[in-house]
Amino acid sequence: MMFDKTVADPEQLALMGQAFEAHCLSHNIVTESDREYVAHHIILMFKGGARTVDELLAGLERLSAA
Repeated sequence: MMFDKTVADPEQLALMGQAFEAHCLSHNIVTESDREYVAHHIILMFKGGARTVDELLAGLERLSAA
């Protein structure tokens, strides 16, 4: 059986949650649609190889600057 590197384990889910909360708090993101947008992009970045809170936050900052 082949291991799927895009499946998050509990530790990785916690890291994504930390990045999500930190980004939403620092950018005052409160609406459900805006929070879903952030969550969606965190998942995309995870699937793309981002594996740390810093990598995820850097990606979100690049997204915010675009």
